[in-house]
Amino acid sequence: MATSSSPADPEPSSDEPTATDQSFAEGGDGPTIADSADLTPPSFPLAVDPTGNHLVDADGDPFLIHGDAAWSLVLQLDPQETADYLSTRRDQGFNALVVNLIEHEFADDPPRDEAGRDPFQSPGDFSAPNDAYFDAAVDQVRQAADEGFMVLLAPAYLGFDGGAEGWYQDMLASGEQVMEDYGRYVGEKFADADNVIWLHAGDYSPPPEGLRLVEAVDRGLSAAGATQLRTAHGSPGDSASDLGLDIALDIDATYTYDLTYLGSREDETDEVDIPHFLFETAYETERDLTRQQFRAQAYGPLLSGAVGQVYGHSAIWQFVSTWREALDAPGAQDQVHVRTLFERLPWPQLEPDLNASVVVEGSGNYGQGDFAIAASTPGRQVTVVYLPALRTIGLDLQQDPSGATVQWYDPVEGTTVDADPELTGTGLRVTPPGPNAGGDDDWVLLVETTGDGVPEELSRVEGSERISTAVAVSQRVLDGAGAVVLASAADFPDALVSAPLAIAEDAALLLTDRSSVPQVTLDEIERLGAGRVVVLGGPAAIDEEVVRALRQRGLDVERTSGEDRIATAVAAAQRSGGQPPVVVLASGFAFPDGLSGAALAGALGAPLLLTDGTTVSPATADVIGQAEVLVVGGPAVVAERVLVELRDQSADVTRLGGDGRYDTSRLAAEEVAGRTGQPSSVWIATGRDFPDALSAAAAAVRDDGVVLLTEGLADAVPTATGAALGSFGTCRSQVRLVGGTAAISTAHEGAIAGRLAC
Repeated sequence: MATSSSPADPEPSSDEPTATDQSFAEGGDGPTIADSADLTPPSFPLAVDPTGNHLVDADGDPFLIHGDAAWSLVLQLDPQETADYLSTRRDQGFNALVVNLIEHEFADDPPRDEAGRDPFQSPGDFSAPNDAYFDAAVDQVRQAADEGFMVLLAPAYLGFDGGAEGWYQDMLASGEQVMEDYGRYVGEKFADADNVIWLHAGDYSPPPEGLRLVEAVDRGLSAAGATQLRTAHGSPGDSASDLGLDIALDIDATYTYDLTYLGSREDETDEVDIPHFLFETAYETERDLTRQQFRAQAYGPLLSGAVGQVYGHSAIWQFVSTWREALDAPGAQDQVHVRTLFERLPWPQLEPDLNASVVVEGSGNYGQGDFAIAASTPGRQVTVVYLPALRTIGLDLQQDPSGATVQWYDPVEGTTVDADPELTGTGLRVTPPGPNAGGDDDWVLLVETTGDGVPEELSRVEGSERISTAVAVSQRVLDGAGAVVLASAADFPDALVSAPLAIAEDAALLLTDRSSVPQVTLDEIERLGAGRVVVLGGPAAIDEEVVRALRQRGLDVERTSGEDRIATAVAAAQRSGGQPPVVVLASGFAFPDGLSGAALAGALGAPLLLTDGTTVSPATADVIGQAEVLVVGGPAVVAERVLVELRDQSADVTRLGGDGRYDTSRLAAEEVAGRTGQPSSVWIATGRDFPDALSAAAAAVRDDGVVLLTEGLADAVPTATGAALGSFGTCRSQVRLVGGTAAISTAHEGAIAGRLAC
C-alpha cells in the first residue's frame, strides 16, 4: 500500500481528503487495509517498479494514477486560474493531469494561449518554435509539480483520425527531420521537468508514415536528455502498445468507450510486460451515462489490474466558461472516494479475479454492466469487490472466514457499514444493505481475513543456477539412468529438442557450459550410473573439449547435431527410427512456444521438429511423412502458409496457438491432459528463459504431469496460467516450481498458491 517515506504515517493536512471509515482489523503480517488514506504528495520523478507491476515515486512509494483530463490547460488558463484549478483538484485527491502542449483546435483561439502567444513563428511551422509560448508552458508544468501533479504531456497531438483537430497534417508536411528537431527543442525545454510523462500520438493510430513522425519526435526528446517515462494515445479501442511504435513505452494506456473493465482486463492479460492504466473513456456530461455508470468506469479498471485511471468532464478538459462550476460535479465528488479508498488498500498487490475463483456466486453477466468485478491479494488476505447491483454474492476466501472483517463501502458517501455475512466453509455469502447514499445500487465490498497471509509453501525444485537446477530436477524424478542427454545451458535452439529426446532415449536431461562440464553435472552423471552421453548440438553450442572430457571419464559419448537448429532437430528425431505417428512442430527462433512444444512432444512420446516460421525444410517434411502434426504457436511465429504446406502431405494438422506464450503453454498442457488423462502434477517454470522449462519438460513426463509457463517475477499469475491451474483442479501438493526466486519470486509463489483449488 502507499506509505510515507518517513517512519510513521503523517496526519493528512487540512486541505487533503481523509478517510472517515471505520477501522479494519490489522490481520496478520500479510497485506491489510489501512485505517486512513495516505495522500502524501509524490516525490518526482516516477519510475516503473522493479517488478514491472506498477509505478513508484522517487522514494519508492507506489504511485496510483488518479488523473483529470485537462487537455487545454496550457492555452486556456492564466497563472492564477491555473493555481485555482490545481489547488481544487489537489484537495479532491487528483494527482495527475492530461495536457496538450500545443493545440490545433479546441481552445478559444488555437493555437494561441490565453496571452496571445503562438507556439510557432508562422502557422504550423514546427521548425520555428516561439520561446515565449513554450517558456510559459514550462512554468505551468512546474506549477503542477509544486502541487504534486504528474503531467501526461502530449508534445504533438495528432488529432482524431489525423484530421483538423490535431497536428497530423502539419507533421506530414514537415517531415521526420523537422519533427525530430522539434522534439529536441521541446526536450531541452522540459528535460528537467521531473513530473512529466510523455504522451505520444493523440486520438489516432496512424499508418506507418505517421508512426515514423511520432518516433522522430521521441528521438528528439531523447537526444535532448528528456528521459521521462513514455506512453501513447491511439484511436478509440487501441491501447498504447497496439500502435506499433518503435518507442520503448513504459506504461500502456487503455482507451475504450466500452465497459472499462473489459479493456483493462485485455491489457492485463496481453503479452506486453508494462503497467497499464485507464487513459480515456466517456467524459462526464458528454455521453448519456448515469452517475453510477461513471463510478463503474473508475472502479472497474482499478480492480482489473490497472495502475490508475483518468476522469474527464466535458466542461473542464477544454476549460469552457463553466469550468469552475464543473469542478464540483457529481463525478468529481465520487472520484474523491475512489482515491481515498484505494490509498487505504494494498492496491499494488491486488490480483484481478480473472478466472472467477473469488466471486463464485452471483457474479452477474460478464461483458455487461451488472458484472461483479473483484480482486484479491495472494492468499486472499484482502478481497475487494465492486458490486453494481443489489444481489447476494458468494466469495471463496480459501480459508476459514470466521475471523474476517466484512464491510460495505458506500462509493457516494465514502463511509462503511458492517456486513452480515453467512459463512460457507472457506468463504461467505453477503448481500448489500440496500441503496447507497445516492439512491443507487452499487457498493464496494471489503473483506479482510485474520490469516497470517503466508500461503503454505509450494514444492520448489531448484539449484543455485540453471545447471544445478537441472541436476535438482533429475534427482527429483530419477533414481538412476543408463544414459544422459547433455544440452547447452546457454544456447536454446539446439537445446529445445533435448526434452523429447531424453524421453525417447530413456535418459536424464542435464545441462552444461559450452567449453566445460560443471562438476555438479559430472557428479549427477555418476549418481545416475549412466554409461552413455548424447551431446545435443554442434561445436558452436557444446565444444568438442566437452566430448573429450567425458570420454576421458570412460563414458560412451556421441554427438547429435545438424548444420543448423532445424537440422539438429531432424537428427534428434531420426535417432528413434521409423515413422512417428505424431510430431510436434514449433518455431526454432522463438523459445517460449518451443518450450511448450518440447513439453508436449515429451509427454506424447513424439519428436519435436523446428521451423523458421515461414516454411518446412525438406528433411523436416521427410520425418513428418503422413504423421499427425501439432503446430505450437500462433501465426506470428509459425505462418499460416506453413500449415497449408503441411496439409499438402498430412491431412491431420492442428495449431495450438494462444494469445501469447502463456496461453500457448496452457493449450499445450490441456492437449496433454486430453490425450493422457488429468495430470497428477503441474511443473511450473518461468516463460522468460528456457533452461528451467526444458528441465521441467523432461521431468513432468516421469511425474505424470504437465508443464505450465508463468511470469515468475510479476505479482500476478498470467490469466492463462491461472485458468489452466483451475481447469486441472490443481492442489498445492501437485505443484512443482522449477528454479529459484530469481526465476519465480516468493511473491509470485504466493500468487500461484492463491489460484489453487486446495
